[in-house]
Amino acid sequence: MLFQYITRGGVLMIPIALCSVLIVTIVIERMVKLAAAKTDEEKLMNDIEAALRGKDRAQAVKVCRGAKGMLPRILEQGIAAGVRVKHVEKRMARAASLEIQALETPVMWLSTIATVAPLCGLLGTVTGMIKAFITIERLGGKVNATLLAGGIWEALLTTAAGLIVAIPAFIAYDYLMSIVDRHAAAVEQAAQSVIDTMVEEGIIE
Repeated sequence: MLFQYITRGGVLMIPIALCSVLIVTIVIERMVKLAAAKTDEEKLMNDIEAALRGKDRAQAVKVCRGAKGMLPRILEQGIAAGVRVKHVEKRMARAASLEIQALETPVMWLSTIATVAPLCGLLGTVTGMIKAFITIERLGGKVNATLLAGGIWEALLTTAAGLIVAIPAFIAYDYLMSIVDRHAAAVEQAAQSVIDTMVEEGIIE
């Protein structure tokens, strides 16, 4: 039945179907990547601050390199940056920007799909209606209600399909971006904490 609907909806059902496949692919891939970006933040920060309070900068870098996830890679850039606060901040900000951008760029495709899919559906409906009216004109207006209704509901299939694809795409986009935003907030908080500790201990100035 589903295949029948797809074939009767016309050629524009193909990009809509491809969009649905892309949504599943992006969501699965991003969930894996976002899970890999997670870090045991409490343990990481405790270990880094313990090393910094012992004025052992090399150990703090070693802690970062031994941890998994996005956060330790960003903090490592700052800890090893130099002796000036502005240099540390700049290195961390650059590293954070690259990491966050890598997380959110594929997610942005979901927003694009959520916009494009219903537009493809609308286009399919418009072209379907044009075909229906061309048929009416060709038959000189002598068409029965069954023929007209059949053509219209087939045309409307693409709009329905576009919305069916767009709604979960938007929900997935909103959910994944909320996770990315939480990562960004955690990075900002952790980076500031490390900078404050380094300043307090006289490691940077």
